Amino acid sequence: MKEFLSRVFERDAGGKGAVKVEVKNGLKDWLSSIEGEEMKRQHLLAFQDFCLDLFEVHYGKLPPDEKVDPRFVRGLLIRK
Repeated sequence: MKEFLSRVFERDAGGKGAVKVEVKNGLKDWLSSIEGEEMKRQHLLAFQDFCLDLFEVHYGKLPPDEKVDPRFVRGLLIRK
């Protein structure tokens, strides 16, 4: 999980994580490529923004050097 979060987030001086621009752009490009209808594409992109905002709220505040305790985070954690 720590490796995944380090690949997805960039941290500010206070340690808060924000999804990297290249991750956001990659998802935007992929979603745009799978939907040809403009209105549906705009809905997909808005949903992407909503999901990434939630992801930042719930996982961006986790300290990158500590083990993630799944009891204290919302969402689904998948272990390998």
